[in-house]
Amino acid sequence: MNSSCFEKLLQLKFDSIKKIIEELGILRFRSNGFSMFPTINNGEIVNIIPVNEIKIGDILLYGIDDRLLLHRVIKKGYLLCVKGDNEEIREYIKNSSVLGKYTNINSDNINFNNINKKFIFSNEIYSIKFQVKKGILEEINI
Repeated sequence: MNSSCFEKLLQLKFDSIKKIIEELGILRFRSNGFSMFPTINNGEIVNIIPVNEIKIGDILLYGIDDRLLLHRVIKKGYLLCVKGDNEEIREYIKNSSVLGKYTNINSDNINFNNINKKFIFSNEIYSIKFQVKKGILEEINI
């Protein structure tokens, strides 16, 4: 796969996840890693909501390279400066790469059992299928 095709695939993936978050209003992911420890533990299910406003201190879901990351905003400007709570490395990202925002709302009042849906998104080259079960993004098939 050449880099142009790979970039189109990643853009489709990230755009699709953002659309799913916007449509459902809340989407859950299982976190993977320790960069946000102790705020977010490895393997914890996190709630992601659409972004209306970005403030310093917000934890954002964004796509970079071929990864989805959750990091805290520490500075705003032309680019957003983000970093994990448990690391020193800072990254600068565009607002357009932000897919959603972490929320620690009490999700006990939300019936995630009713949030089950399949999504299919396509561009001129690829088609991606997503499966949301009980509010959790579980599958991505390309």
